[in-house]
Amino acid sequence: MNMFLQRQNDTLKYVEKTVKQIGYAIWNKAIIFSKKTSSGRGSSIGDSTDIIYIPFVRENQNYVNATMIVQASPNDTNFSYICDWEYSQRQYGLNNADSSAEHTAAFFMLFDKEVFGHTEFKITDADLFADHPMDSQSLTRTVYLTDSTSTHGRASN
Repeated sequence: MNMFLQRQNDTLKYVEKTVKQIGYAIWNKAIIFSKKTSSGRGSSIGDSTDIIYIPFVRENQNYVNATMIVQASPNDTNFSYICDWEYSQRQYGLNNADSSAEHTAAFFMLFDKEVFGHTEFKITDADLFADHPMDSQSLTRTVYLTDSTSTHGRASN
């Protein structure tokens, strides 16, 4: 993956722009999911695709504001970014939908927990996690992440 990113930077000169816009990669907090490639008949053919989530933090900030998503297979590697504010462009209140606003917000909360140890989050968007009670004085919802398990950088699917 390092060679891929180096080639991309040699061509696109994106590192300096990336640091300016979304901050620095926190490489030691990257999470890797490995998926075995299926032959279509339920059996694995031995190749796998790694999906690597790399959190980014701006200098002097204490939250993850973007994540680089790298998909690497033996034949191809590509990457994209997702930013924390993008939750608001997704549909609210979808149950079990990877593309919901709540899923995106929870994704960034989990990275904040992994990178900074944050376990309490004040939600100021009244539409986000609308099924949960809102504090009438502060007009916020509090979300706690209490699961003590950690990915330690690798998970398999």
